[in-house]
Amino acid sequence: MGVIFVAASFIRKYKLPPSRIIPFPKRTDPSSILDFPPGRHVLAVYPGTTALYKATVVQPRKRKTDE
Repeated sequence: MGVIFVAASFIRKYKLPPSRIIPFPKRTDPSSILDFPPGRHVLAVYPGTTALYKATVVQPRKRKTDE
């Protein structure tokens, strides 16, 4: 089980099985990036930070081969 700690003054522990953890894809390996269908709720990363926010997929990402 993974444990996530949030904020120093307000700590919550979340336990979840490893199968529910999605690692960040490697920038050098685009094939490791997962595609999520429209309407799927995800956690997204604010650019240039490690902060996450709740988001909903509106459309699949465009790949260079899609053009």
